Amino acid sequence: MYKYLLNVFPLALLLSFNANAQLRTLGSDGNWSNTASWVGGLIADTPAEDVTMNNNVDVTILNTESFTIGDLSANNNNSITINAGGALTLSPGNFLTAGNNTTITVSGTFTINGDFQVNNNVNLIITGTMIVLGNVDMGNNGDLNVNGSLSVGGNFTGGNNTHVTVDGIIDVDGNLSVGNGSTLDGTGVFKVGGSCSDGTSSFCADGQLPIQLLFFKAVVNGNYVDLNWATASELNFDYFTIERSASGEIFSTIGKVSGGGNSLNRKDYFYQDFNPLMGLNYYRIKSTDFDGYTEYFNIERVEFNEIKAIQLYPNPVTSSQEITVLIGGGSSQYGMATVYDIMGRTVKQITFQGKESALDTYGMPSGVYIIKATIGIDQFSSRFVVK
Repeated sequence: MYKYLLNVFPLALLLSFNANAQLRTLGSDGNWSNTASWVGGLIADTPAEDVTMNNNVDVTILNTESFTIGDLSANNNNSITINAGGALTLSPGNFLTAGNNTTITVSGTFTINGDFQVNNNVNLIITGTMIVLGNVDMGNNGDLNVNGSLSVGGNFTGGNNTHVTVDGIIDVDGNLSVGNGSTLDGTGVFKVGGSCSDGTSSFCADGQLPIQLLFFKAVVNGNYVDLNWATASELNFDYFTIERSASGEIFSTIGKVSGGGNSLNRKDYFYQDFNPLMGLNYYRIKSTDFDGYTEYFNIERVEFNEIKAIQLYPNPVTSSQEITVLIGGGSSQYGMATVYDIMGRTVKQITFQGKESALDTYGMPSGVYIIKATIGIDQFSSRFVVK
């Protein structure tokens, strides 16, 4: 699912380096830690060292390596790979390139304490974590594929033909702007805190899915099952449908809860199933937005032991009525139902055999009572009744 609230914010090209920084040059393919990859054998590994990459250089940061540098400037046809467990940090710095055809693969962690700016034809693949505290400008023909997470503290800008696939999480604090011919797909989350502008493409419209679900839980609570869930954000969102199944395959609707429309804040939801099935209960929720778009979320399973349930009717009861005490599941044994007043004092007791018994309320003053049933060592759930 995607999520937007999103205008063009052009990024300035920041090409200046710290006058006091030392310049290191990646001149040939290899691992970052290999001195043979660096001109003069001088490896950049401190914030006081800026890095430039010559044309046609492929460099890899291994899974045991972590480097912190200043600025990083790439030329044409470069690639940077950060393996899982590896890390590269630009502090303070910008990631800059004056050329084209840059490929960046992040399976580890890539942190940029500044802007990320490239020219054309960048290919950015993120299965790990990438953090940009400033702005991101991908130029034209950018290709962004996120299975991990990308966090942008500023604005996100893409030129014409920007293609984004998100099966993980993209979180942009600022505005989002892409050019003509841009596309967005995937099954992940794309959150934008500002506005969205997409030229003549349908990028923003493609991303308007209704909600970002935080969690969904089902818990047995006495005779009932409580369903709790929460959303982190909602857009154009109408309502939830609650569905239940005995097998986890064929579901039926048991309830409906209205949504919040549009929201950037967490919203909590609750639904109580008053008549759960004996044995296994499978629950799922379906979201529906105002345009009719629907989406299903994860399934929760609970086991409800009906023999522990007690039901009373009618409730409230009048002075001339009997209360029917219904023991879920039935039993061939004798049991006892005890009536307590609100102070916990015993008012009346009856014995019963089987599933159903009648309790005469004659002589009981008006008020609130608690009825509790036992069969052998089995303790049944307590119920309130009003007379």
